Amino acid sequence: MFPAIPEMTGRYLAGWMEGSAEFPRGLPEYTPHQQRENQKETEQLLEHARRFRTRGKLPVEGGQALLRKQVRASVVRLLLQREDPALSVFMDECEEVAKAFVRAAKGFDPAISENDAVQALRNQWVFNSIQSYFGCPISMTESSFAYSMLYPYTDNRLDGDGSWEKAKDAYMQWLSLRLQGQNCGTVGVHEGAVSRLIGMIERQYPRSAYPEVHRSLLAIHDAQSRSLQLHRAQQTKDEASLLAITIEKGGTSVLADGYLVSGTLAPGMAEVMFAYGVMLQLVDDLQDVDEDRAFRHSTAFTRALGSGRLDTPTNRLFSFMHWCRAVMDNCAPTSPFSPCALIAGSCLVLVLESIARHHAYYSRTYLSRMEKCMPLPIEFFGTVKTSLDWRMAKQFQGQEVERNRLREVSKTMEGNGNGN
Repeated sequence: MFPAIPEMTGRYLAGWMEGSAEFPRGLPEYTPHQQRENQKETEQLLEHARRFRTRGKLPVEGGQALLRKQVRASVVRLLLQREDPALSVFMDECEEVAKAFVRAAKGFDPAISENDAVQALRNQWVFNSIQSYFGCPISMTESSFAYSMLYPYTDNRLDGDGSWEKAKDAYMQWLSLRLQGQNCGTVGVHEGAVSRLIGMIERQYPRSAYPEVHRSLLAIHDAQSRSLQLHRAQQTKDEASLLAITIEKGGTSVLADGYLVSGTLAPGMAEVMFAYGVMLQLVDDLQDVDEDRAFRHSTAFTRALGSGRLDTPTNRLFSFMHWCRAVMDNCAPTSPFSPCALIAGSCLVLVLESIARHHAYYSRTYLSRMEKCMPLPIEFFGTVKTSLDWRMAKQFQGQEVERNRLREVSKTMEGNGNGN
């Protein structure tokens, strides 16, 4: 039975609203010495990024997107201080899937940008974490690839700067018809690519045999349509109404992943997927607060900045993550290691990194208390993401110069050969 999305949205809205706004308890604390030692190891990882998983001077297939993901995963693994062999196996398997994914992405769309590839790959890793949660082999499936690739073709495009605002409604209507299986035609290359991706899902999960899979895709589409309201002026909507839109979008996004893993979900597993998705959505909103402000997107964090600091909504996020973890633990099946612990630990690292990076949005008192909970010195922690992106960009600029040089040498040699 397909879950009632409005009821689930209401439960998670209540979970957020009833969460504590006080400073979180139970966060791990680090001594200045531990922070400095973690910084040394992280700096070594960043320095090693130029040669990370490379063959000679050129990277293995996958490019900048894969390198960025691999190094960030290594940083998260370091900061989580987890030595679980099963976790290491899982992370290694995810890296192998990532290589295959980026090759497939480049094959599907040779012009795909590195940023779009990273966004798509992120959902593939969410999919892999659900596979582990269900005890399934870690792999890329036809439908996981297709659903992940829909993000740069739909979600990212809709979150843009509004340059095609008038066309959004027509595009969303076209997409709704296509997701319902109607032959509505295509109006351009972009729609053609989206239709091909949906076709991949239909091949793995025929509509007649797996109706809930396709209902889940329509659920995320409906939530995405409603989330467009967060891109527009919202003087008439209260905080609860706006939060409900965010919660529905986040919950249904990973709910669809769950259905694409197994074809069907028991009610408890649907609840877990929804919890996972809402948690990821809110963590992403904190991470992206600067970009959302620039595009005038309404989130719990951009709205809070309109009237003050991020201390209170961030405290609520910590409380909500703890609440979601409890939901997931209650339904977790037996597994070689706890995916719930990995998910919660990774989200914790991302939130702490966001606080360090956006420190100007917090009170001095808050930062003083939170600094003890940082696995890295707060000044350094706030620069890790920027430093990694800069190093990756510089690396690939140099590699592109090298590729161009080798092309020119090859052309010269070919020319000399033909001349002889």
